[in-house]
Amino acid sequence: MKVYLFYNRVPRLGHQVGTGDLADANWAVRIRTVQRRLATATRLATSVTFRAQILNAILLPGILFTTAVFDTPAWAAQELRNLQRQFLWRHSLSTETSRHKVNPGLFYTPRAAGGIGLISIPVAVKAQRIKHALLWLTQRSDRYAVA
Repeated sequence: MKVYLFYNRVPRLGHQVGTGDLADANWAVRIRTVQRRLATATRLATSVTFRAQILNAILLPGILFTTAVFDTPAWAAQELRNLQRQFLWRHSLSTETSRHKVNPGLFYTPRAAGGIGLISIPVAVKAQRIKHALLWLTQRSDRYAVA
């Protein structure tokens, strides 16, 4: 059996696992991989609503997978929010802050209600945690985790 020293890392299912605090390292890797995936999708995005769909499809699965294991640090939440805004309005993959004169409520309003349909990352994370807590309380298995 191999013994790992303190702060040694081993990749497991896309996460760095080890004896130290690796949340920051894992979030940095996750943000880079999301940016890499969005770089190929920028050619397809022609409108704001289509970019919102691309963000929901590419950004959320990886973020929710990482959030299931590690808490989201404040810097990572800010970078993800900035990445959403930059990609949505400027076709950019930058995580720098920017100012937009658009009501933030319009971002996360469903399309059926007149918004652009972007899913809020903090709301999706809280919904996932509530779902896992309810599954644990009711002792049911998650049919998506089994698949």
